[in-house]
Amino acid sequence: MTKQEFADWMTRNGYRVKDAAERLGLTPLSVKRMKAGTQAVTRQTAMLVEKDEAARLVTDADVDMAATLADVADTCALVPFSVVTGVTAAVLRGWTTANVHVQFVALPPHPARFRMPGEEIVALPDPLLPERVELHRDRDGRWFRIADPVRTVVDAIRFDEEQVRFHVEEVVRSAVSAGVTVSDLLDFAAKHGPETVAKLEGYLERIGQDLIRQWRADRAHAELERVKRMFAPQETAG
Repeated sequence: MTKQEFADWMTRNGYRVKDAAERLGLTPLSVKRMKAGTQAVTRQTAMLVEKDEAARLVTDADVDMAATLADVADTCALVPFSVVTGVTAAVLRGWTTANVHVQFVALPPHPARFRMPGEEIVALPDPLLPERVELHRDRDGRWFRIADPVRTVVDAIRFDEEQVRFHVEEVVRSAVSAGVTVSDLLDFAAKHGPETVAKLEGYLERIGQDLIRQWRADRAHAELERVKRMFAPQETAG
């Protein structure tokens, strides 16, 4: 593996030096030297690089097409270390009626290189990056980084005021319907602290009450239809 291939891996995945070092079991100094080409990338390290990227690489035709139309790869390229997340990631997953005129991205707090190209991109600080991040390629072959389903929900909840609470509730509801488990959501929320857990529980409680009301309405409708069938005129054989 060449120094350029090693550097490209770090760039694609949004890794800082410390991130790459932790994922490869190396010292930050070794990572800096490999990136600069003053230390060779060993075969074992190259294998770990390939294994790491394979574990994060996801292909989803719908998400990748939506990302192409929204040009989120450009956002990831413009803002180093950024990960499309929250309501923006939910739009790409078809979980909300929000638009992508403003794109929300998770960023490490005070990254080494921090620049925002305009007001249409909003940074959400996150000390847990690069945990729960997927690497994708859009339909034009451009790389982009997106929060996985669990991070998508939790990041939306953490910054629900900025992302509009109505849309955040849509995200939570859609995620649970899509099979994202409450236990996974609570476990990741807990890493951000009790305030995030409390906010998540509030959304889940509201959604649960809605689901119960809908279940009761469906049950009442089914019972009414059953009674109607019981007393409906019976056709006689002619």
